[in-house]
Amino acid sequence: MPPRRVGIFSPTIVRYVDEIVEGDEDAVLCPTVAPGRGARKWLDARAVASADLTGNYCSVTNPKSVALLYPHSLGIALGLAWQTLTPQP
Repeated sequence: MPPRRVGIFSPTIVRYVDEIVEGDEDAVLCPTVAPGRGARKWLDARAVASADLTGNYCSVTNPKSVALLYPHSLGIALGLAWQTLTPQP
């Protein structure tokens, strides 16, 4: 079985990524945070813009959020004769 590809990592890196062990010093100097999380202080120093989101939207990683907007979006899509929002098996 070929190695799984993750993002832009090469197959060689992916093959050995599970063998990486974080050292005690690294854990203190460069702590790992959960995916999708980050310190606001880190972001503020690097952000070049910001925005406020208003209106109807959904978090694509939250099934309840997507489910609430689906009926509305489906009605619009069908009214425009789109076929791409129909449920897939």
